[in-house]
Amino acid sequence: MGAIDRALSTVPPKSVVMDDFGISGWLLWSHPELVPAADLRMEIYPTDYLHRYIDAGNAAPGWEAFVARIGARYALVERKSAIADALVHERHWAPMATSSTFVLLRAPQANP
Repeated sequence: MGAIDRALSTVPPKSVVMDDFGISGWLLWSHPELVPAADLRMEIYPTDYLHRYIDAGNAAPGWEAFVARIGARYALVERKSAIADALVHERHWAPMATSSTFVLLRAPQANP
């Protein structure tokens, strides 16, 4: 996770990150300046929001609208996930860093 951790350090504070639920606790702890799309504190999210988050993670219909609505310009997701594939191939997001399991992606209009 070293490369991903270093790359996340370059992401502007308060940026929304479309994250994989499985890494959300690490993201909250390691980068509290960033805003995960959802995290382990499931009780703070409306049920409908969590359903849309899960659907987006599966690249189900409506995923693009969900990502746009939450304002995510970065994604920390499993490398071989449907959402990673959709973000890269359909929306042209670029990898910033990878690990054996995860990839950090950046939207075309996002900077650093």
